[in-house]
Amino acid sequence: MLSRFFEGELDRGRVYLVYGEEKTGKTSLALHVAMRYMQRGEAVMWVDCGERLYLPRLEHLLNVHDVEPDLIYLTSPKNFDEQEDAMIRLSESLPRGVGLIVCDDLTYLHRLATSGDVKRDMPVYRRLAFQTALLKELIIRERLSSIIVGQVHDVPAEPKPRLVAGRIVGYWSDFVIRVENAPTPSVKVAILEKPSSEEQKVFRITEDGVRILR
Repeated sequence: MLSRFFEGELDRGRVYLVYGEEKTGKTSLALHVAMRYMQRGEAVMWVDCGERLYLPRLEHLLNVHDVEPDLIYLTSPKNFDEQEDAMIRLSESLPRGVGLIVCDDLTYLHRLATSGDVKRDMPVYRRLAFQTALLKELIIRERLSSIIVGQVHDVPAEPKPRLVAGRIVGYWSDFVIRVENAPTPSVKVAILEKPSSEEQKVFRITEDGVRILR
């Protein structure tokens, strides 16, 4: 599955969740897949929830991969309310020619809207579940694909960071890919977690995108 993912051959009607710690190349990997779609003439809808998309890098990649700028649509919600509005608008009216929807990072503004009190935060979690379900319904209805980029947070007494709102975004995702830093600088490892598998890909982040090593 990972080989097809890196080639930008995502299954229609499927959600791919890519998560990991900061600086593990999650956005770069999503951009790599997006470039593959645009090279085939399919447009990409990019929902930049965490304002992680560096526009000069996007422009560079569009030039390097000989992709027309009008093949990517960008929206950048500033808070959780705007994020929900953006998801509703997409569900009601998607730009023509879109084959891929990228939500980077769908849980960032959600986390800012929470207080840490589980009971008090339940409405926020329900709204995130609604947004994710809306995305899944949209890509099934329109036969599109989607990538959700997720972050992690530290949990006391647990050895590894935990995916933010993992029960929600993990439930609605058909494939879950964890990305980690390798010991070598700029080298990353993508690990398929759902469905359960030992499949891995090692790749390097370069100025011109992503290069698969093995």
